[in-house]
Order: sequence, then C-alpha cells, then structure tokens
Amino acid sequence: MIGALGAGGCTYKSVEFDGELVSGLSISERMTMANLAMEMGVKCVFTPTDDKAEAYLAERSSRPYEPIVADADAHYARRSMWTARPSYPWWRALTKSTT
Repeated sequence: MIGALGAGGCTYKSVEFDGELVSGLSISERMTMANLAMEMGVKCVFTPTDDKAEAYLAERSSRPYEPIVADADAHYARRSMWTARPSYPWWRALTKSTT
C-alpha cells in the first residue's frame, strides 16, 4: 500500500482495514498493520471488532468498552481493495480503487 499511496499518502487521515484477510489475522498481526500504516502518515487505524478482539480485551481488562463501528452511511475519501501477495514491498496489486 505504501508503494501505491506513498509515504504521507494518508497524512492525517483515518484508515479502516476490513475483509477476509483482516479477520484471519491475529491481534498482533493487526497491530503490525496499524503500525506500518503510520508510515503513510495516518492519524488512526480501525479494524472490525470480532471474537478475537473481544477475547484479547477480556484477557487484559475488566473495564467495559464500546466497539467503534463506521456509520452505515459513512463517507470515505477513497476505498481500495487489495490483493494479498507474498510479503515483498515491491510486490503490490491494487485491484480496485474508487474515489
């Protein structure tokens, strides 16, 4: 993604990762994606709250929380679908992008 969007390509924007790939990732792997997204200048990263996230939080805190979910009618500045490929930075494939 950084190869396509560039360093600073998401400066002061929020990024939401979702889909089959994200749901298959561990919490640690999701955190790694969020950390790497900072290289694009993002302000914050969201991933859906699922059973893995619930279990992770339950193991670490007894405080109540409310999941953050995008509004059904949320406006996105850009939506992109990516194809997962081997982890070489120079291999990237943007499959669909709409603005």
